[in-house]
Amino acid sequence: MSSKKPIVGLIFLIGVALVTVGAGFYTAFLPIKPTCPAPVGVYNLTVTIHQWYFEINGTDATKNGWCIPHGSIVTFVIKGTWEHDAEISANYTQHSFFISALMSSPVTVSGSQVARTGALNFNIPGDVTLVCTIFCGTLPGVGGHPITTTIHVT
Repeated sequence: MSSKKPIVGLIFLIGVALVTVGAGFYTAFLPIKPTCPAPVGVYNLTVTIHQWYFEINGTDATKNGWCIPHGSIVTFVIKGTWEHDAEISANYTQHSFFISALMSSPVTVSGSQVARTGALNFNIPGDVTLVCTIFCGTLPGVGGHPITTTIHVT
């Protein structure tokens, strides 16, 4: 019986190691809901729509989303850009910005144009989706899919 105890202990340690490593890999690929340290208020957020991702106030918000305090009034300043390709930038610089839960139609920006949404009231807690549907995640002649990110209203 005493010869089986080291094997059982070794199997237990290997199991713990596998669970620990697996949990680390699992959480590395999960989106992390951002905390919302800001108080309820009136905000102007700058959204730059890149070809493949959203940037909000200089931070890539595509994977983890963005947090807005419940009850806040937000005006979005929207800019569009394309990645390092002069031909694409010259011909395909249009993007759209749309939050279906709060807006009746998308705001579209072209080239170096800057647009603003009206003041949007984030008065219902939960998650809303920000979508870009025009030339977002696409290549000319190839097509693509809309880019989305989640806005967490907490």
